Amino acid sequence: MSQTPIPNGGMENWENVGSATEEPTEWNSNKTGTGFATWGPQTVFRENGAANVHSGTYSAKLKTGNYLGTPVNGVMTIGRVNAPTMTPADGYNNTLTGDTKFSEAVVSQPDTIVFWAKYVPQDANDSARVSAFVHDSINDFRDPMNAASIPHARASAIRNFRTGGVYKRMAIPFTVLNASVSADYILVSFTSSYKAGVGTNNTTLYIDDIA
Repeated sequence: MSQTPIPNGGMENWENVGSATEEPTEWNSNKTGTGFATWGPQTVFRENGAANVHSGTYSAKLKTGNYLGTPVNGVMTIGRVNAPTMTPADGYNNTLTGDTKFSEAVVSQPDTIVFWAKYVPQDANDSARVSAFVHDSINDFRDPMNAASIPHARASAIRNFRTGGVYKRMAIPFTVLNASVSADYILVSFTSSYKAGVGTNNTTLYIDDIA
């Protein structure tokens, strides 16, 4: 059976190592985002500590920081990070179909997204989050969806999760939202807190082996 590939799912390939724009190849963080996104601290790091890597040499470390007292959640996405204002709730990730750096084309809808995660929160009420949307060729599909995006979503796989401080395998099935919508692109995002602006400094999410 054919599978929808996740680019650099093993987190082995990295760009700009050692700089604030250090990112897994084909993934993006706030530091390559738009608007106020680049103002925040670095939130994605290459990790090679044996206890924090599931397989291979590296994993991605997403770490919550803050900017002027406002939490900045660690975020890693196949799309682009956008912060049009300094209000965290106004932020979103999006697909740019005309730019392969900020988009990932697919040939069919996957049934499940699978990954390994280790979550170390600094707040007992916090949780990490994964969201994945399969959508058509609209140029600016957004997560969270806005009114313009909803008609273009075919399926979604979304979950808030905790792992007890150890690596766990997560398998999130896709729910079909509109079977008449074509499966042209996938937008996958991971965040170190379930909601923008509610994270706690130094909360850390490790991600590896995405499929």
